[in-house]
Formats: sequence, C-alpha cells, structure tokens
Amino acid sequence: MTAAAELLRRGQTPTVAEVADAAMVSRATAYRYFPSRELLLYEASLNWVREEVEGALRAIPSSE
Repeated sequence: MTAAAELLRRGQTPTVAEVADAAMVSRATAYRYFPSRELLLYEASLNWVREEVEGALRAIPSSE
C-alpha cells in the first residue's frame, strides 16, 4: 500500500505489476492480494484517505 500510495501521489495510475516492482515484491504476491488494478487503486485510495484523516485528527487539540 505504501508503494501504491507513493505512485498515486506522484500522479501515476499504477498497475499491479508496477506497484509490485516498486514495493520489491513478486508480481505473483501482489496479484494474490490485488487481482485487479481497480481493486488495488480502490484499496490504495482508501489507505491514503485514512492517513490524511488520521493526520487531521491528530492535529486537533485534545481539549476539543
């Protein structure tokens, strides 16, 4: 997910194979978890949004 998110931040729309290469895992392993590009991009987008929301929540003072 980290590799996919980084490629998305760079403005790319990576394939499962490209993410596997960037993450230095085998393509077979990547396709086992993400059998389609659409599923990979969906999961990566959700992960990216989750990180952004968590960061925003951490920035709120605890008294609020």
